[in-house]
Amino acid sequence: MLELEITSEAFAQQRQQQHSPLLLDVREPWEYQTASIPGSLLMPMGEVPSRAHTELDPDASIVVMCHHGARSLNVALWLRDQGFTHAQSLEQAQEFRAEMRARAAAKGRNPDDVLIMPGIFPVIAETDEAARAKAGAIQGTKSFDRALRELGRPFGWHDFSQYDLDAPFPDVGDAGERSFRTQAQAIKKLARDHNYTLRQVVDDLLQRSWSSSFVGSPATVADQIEHWFSAGGFDGINLSVTTPSDFALFTDTVLPILRERGLVRRDYDATTLRGNLGLPAPENRHTAARRAPVASAGYAGEAAGREDEPALA
Repeated sequence: MLELEITSEAFAQQRQQQHSPLLLDVREPWEYQTASIPGSLLMPMGEVPSRAHTELDPDASIVVMCHHGARSLNVALWLRDQGFTHAQSLEQAQEFRAEMRARAAAKGRNPDDVLIMPGIFPVIAETDEAARAKAGAIQGTKSFDRALRELGRPFGWHDFSQYDLDAPFPDVGDAGERSFRTQAQAIKKLARDHNYTLRQVVDDLLQRSWSSSFVGSPATVADQIEHWFSAGGFDGINLSVTTPSDFALFTDTVLPILRERGLVRRDYDATTLRGNLGLPAPENRHTAARRAPVASAGYAGEAAGREDEPALA
């Protein structure tokens, strides 16, 4: 997990690197017009909740700035709560989980009620060697032509195949302003900062487009999952697959091992997701209000308590 705060000197050094972080300016427009840092993205703090999930890349490094620091700190904390962080190693995952639990405790919540369940993309084969080859093949499916097509996604599916690959990265105008704006701006900045051609931009994005920490035989992947879980890296997982057969491979080969080790249950007793996760149901706010002391006479409407929603599966 990245440190919550960064010095201006450290940020200046990061901006010189190839994959520099996005600078998010959360001041008001009039402040931004008075003085701003070139290359920064203006997103006033009040607009962050409505814009973040459509304009910011959750896998990107983001540095938030304001005038005195209070707004940027609040926005940085909010972004972390919304999943704008990417745990690429066990150590980072441990730090993220510990931080979320500590922050819950600081707010008076039971940290055991905060469960961290990241997405994982396991690559499974009969042997570790075969799994590594399979992972390489998956990476290989990201061909240059496919990557060139996918480059258009953050730009509103702009067609980049019309340009000379070895000419400077093209000026696409406002393409991306109503799509994945932040990602589009980051790609433009990458090309501008390094004088990349279109081919170099595609190659750069292709090299860092895919990775997985769970590659191997069923036993190896089960070992990796157990290690992360036992070491406090996560409380559960969201499984990502590319085909139904990959899902069946996990459930038929890895899941039985995890069940045998007592890490995954065999049956589910509760009828809700909350119940199966062992989380308490929060008290209905109307019920709590009826029990609270009445400060003055007046009409108090009653509302039926809402029961926990049933889980889909």
